Amino acid sequence: MIENTKTTCYDAAVLLSIHKKTIHNAPSVFGQPNKKCACFGCKTFFDSSALPDDFFAEERDGAPTLLCPECCIDSVLVDGDGYELTEQLVDAMNQMFFGGESTAR
Repeated sequence: MIENTKTTCYDAAVLLSIHKKTIHNAPSVFGQPNKKCACFGCKTFFDSSALPDDFFAEERDGAPTLLCPECCIDSVLVDGDGYELTEQLVDAMNQMFFGGESTAR
């Protein structure tokens, strides 16, 4: 279990499952300017309208993955992708995958 500062616990398997949704996720915001997004690298929340149309990484298979407009890391979560996008979730993801360190520039 990963416990964050707000006492919400997340099972590591759940966080791993959510992490898998951070690849090939650009189509989930294409044409949807008001989607809530967050980067669990730098812990920045932003609206999908903050993303330029071409601001993504192209994976080996050619599929696009969103990049954070603040830190340029491919650790972007999109609300409505099977989980509730909260500050607690972003903190727990950051703790698990970045050891609690921020990727902010």
